[in-house]
Amino acid sequence: MTSNNHEGEEVTMNDYTISEQGVKPFEQYIFKGWVTPFPLPCGSKFPPRTGFTGDIETVSEEVTREAWDREMGDFNLGLRMDITGDYDVISLDVDEYRDKKGMQNLVELMDELGELPLKAIPRSTRRGVDSPAAQYFFLVPRGLKWASKVCADVEVIQKNHRYSAVWPSEVEGEMYRWYIGDEEIEIPNVKDLPVLPQAWINYLQRGNLIKRHAPSEYFGNTEADEWLSKVAPGWADAPSAGFLTGLEPKLEAMVGNAHDTLNDSLWWAVRYAVLDGQPGLKAAIEALKAKFFAEAERDYKETAETEYARNYLGAVNKTRGDIEHKKATPFLVKYSPALLTGFTLLTGAQKAAKAHEDLTEKINRSMRMPAPLAVPRLIALLCPELVTVRNSGSEDSILNMAVGETLQYGDLREILEKTVMPEIHRYRIQFEDDSDEDKAGKAVLSKALALCEANRPVALFENTANAVRDMGRKFTASKIDANPYLLGVGDEVLDLQAVIDNPDGGLESWLRPREYEDAVTKSLTLDIRAGLKSLEYREQSPIAKETHTERLLKVIQPDEDTRQFLQKALGYSMFGKNKAHKFFVWFGPGGSGKGSIVDSVMSVLGEDVYASQITPEQFKKGSASKPDPEYTKSLTTRMTFVNETDEGTKIDASAIKRATESRSGRALHSNNVVKQDGNTITFMTNRVFSFEHDSGVERRLAVIPFTQAKKAVKEAQPHINSEWREHEEEKVWFLNWLLEGFALSMSEGLEQEDYPPLVAQATARFIAEADPSMVFFQMLERTGDPDDYVRTEDMARSYRDVTGDLTIAEKALSMKINRWFRDQGHADDKDRVNDKRVYRGWTLNEE
Repeated sequence: MTSNNHEGEEVTMNDYTISEQGVKPFEQYIFKGWVTPFPLPCGSKFPPRTGFTGDIETVSEEVTREAWDREMGDFNLGLRMDITGDYDVISLDVDEYRDKKGMQNLVELMDELGELPLKAIPRSTRRGVDSPAAQYFFLVPRGLKWASKVCADVEVIQKNHRYSAVWPSEVEGEMYRWYIGDEEIEIPNVKDLPVLPQAWINYLQRGNLIKRHAPSEYFGNTEADEWLSKVAPGWADAPSAGFLTGLEPKLEAMVGNAHDTLNDSLWWAVRYAVLDGQPGLKAAIEALKAKFFAEAERDYKETAETEYARNYLGAVNKTRGDIEHKKATPFLVKYSPALLTGFTLLTGAQKAAKAHEDLTEKINRSMRMPAPLAVPRLIALLCPELVTVRNSGSEDSILNMAVGETLQYGDLREILEKTVMPEIHRYRIQFEDDSDEDKAGKAVLSKALALCEANRPVALFENTANAVRDMGRKFTASKIDANPYLLGVGDEVLDLQAVIDNPDGGLESWLRPREYEDAVTKSLTLDIRAGLKSLEYREQSPIAKETHTERLLKVIQPDEDTRQFLQKALGYSMFGKNKAHKFFVWFGPGGSGKGSIVDSVMSVLGEDVYASQITPEQFKKGSASKPDPEYTKSLTTRMTFVNETDEGTKIDASAIKRATESRSGRALHSNNVVKQDGNTITFMTNRVFSFEHDSGVERRLAVIPFTQAKKAVKEAQPHINSEWREHEEEKVWFLNWLLEGFALSMSEGLEQEDYPPLVAQATARFIAEADPSMVFFQMLERTGDPDDYVRTEDMARSYRDVTGDLTIAEKALSMKINRWFRDQGHADDKDRVNDKRVYRGWTLNEE
């Protein structure tokens, strides 16, 4: 192995602690820009010397040299991720051995984020040149914080978290070496390390903010013990069979490697009990602790207490953090989601434990009921998301409010197999075989099994609906998802009334817990708080301040007034009522950004959740008398986009007016009619569709021009990752933008006279081209002066001249003109002068 000394001369390094020229390995690292190479015990990676790792300031070269000068004999060498220059450094630690699949997982992630040139960059490993298990080093912008994990079996080694054992260290008889591809190399100079691609930088920052959630209150040992005793079912009981099976290999893995396995083992045990409800956590923790200290006696007794406490509290507090930030669901709230509030605090844990105790008692009582009654009652108890829905003119149905779907026979079977029968088994193991309680449980289990095998368990369906209703969970069909002010977000709702009342409050102030009475079944699929944290961090970081979505909108609509009107139109369309009777048209050539914005809307509001798309044909034909499942489904969403129209498409004016009021639809093979007045239409087209003029349409129509070049729109979007819209920060930024638009639409309105210049011009041109008669009617001006008048025959002549329509019959033309005056509210201006029909108080400007 070769290296360079401080004078730049090439020297050959061997496997001993001092080279032939007397240059020690730690000095070589310092020469190459690695600031903190520190001593590790001979033959081991742990423990590091105090003062060289963790969340500390940069260690000076003087302190590093003093540490090495004090050491005698052979030592391994550790690297803290601290270097000279304008960058920081991180290492991706890939585990790919035994059951570890780090490289496989990393390659799958590359499909999303882009390739990493792993074969062309320096890596460190003791497993040989052919092993993918190694640490891969990258330069990154200074001052950023990173996730601790990239994906399963791949961790991020960084300045304040972990360190790297490197050449010439030996562990278990294997020496660490540096490689690039198939070649062994000298210690790499930090200047030669590659810069991590931006997509990966963004991802690892985002991951840091999403995955590493800290609880609002940190627990010490006493509080951690008390919290676990309340939230881990059967805390002090003997370990379950599942616990015993999982615990055995973890105890074996601690032999000779206690430090590396303790954290994962405690993390597994705490989550297995708290999240999966497995009894025996106290005994499992004690077994892990005893094994850890037995191993520590031989290797690092003096730091064992601190090390154990840190890992134990880390497992408890990280689990609490995940629960608090809704990244994990504890077992005790599985059947009572409302108990999640405050669950990570001792008071909330006590409340959840009491509720679970009460539920257990109800389950036990149900088990003693006759089996045909016990099974539906257990379903009702164990599935609080089920409600009975009273349907007009048909039988009651059971709705799963968690997913917004009506329960089918197959769903009932799945509930029996995955929820009810495991609970029956859990009940039976409390009692001795052939006891009265065991026999009752066996009878209920037998009934559940028989119902699973039934072709159409009609009686079970009816009995379950009754049991759910008896527990007070019932709605009429018209109430489900009917509140126009509410949008579901997981177990919370976005309250649009809160947006109106407090438009400057921000997303978190507009959220509140979802309540049963809200009758909300739909949900946006995004993590608002994670996205907000990521956006907050973006503001403080050296990377681009704007999201991709924000930049794209500015490119698509560079005129600020037009862009704000687009924001108001989309925000208004989120509301569950089209009170202003608006009909939006996005008009412009293909590739001008219409579809790009729709893609962002669908990503945030969800396809067929709160937004939908239909064809022009479906729009024109949709009605309750003509079944169309797609059209009917669109009526249940807040906003619907109608895709490009064909050349020469004619839209009846009445269809446009109907689209802004109440519409009905019917699905195939169904007599149920869906009636909705809260769906707002946006028509996307690159051609003007024709419709006969109607002043009612004119007042409703708002045409937003899209004129940007296709190339500019394409270049404004990221090329490295087609899934960029799915990033939480992108979705949350766009949702906030939409809600701000809603607030503006409510405070400022969307009246025609307030359209910004480009929208007003586009609307006027669109109407004129869609119906040439509009040019003629715009020549009429009401003066209100009784001496002014326009003869009907003069209007007919001018109409033919302007529109070029010479075939229209006199009567039809007269009716058209009279209808226009009537629509304008001036039918009473009709009069006669010299026995000629006129409209008094009007002039006709033919100049």
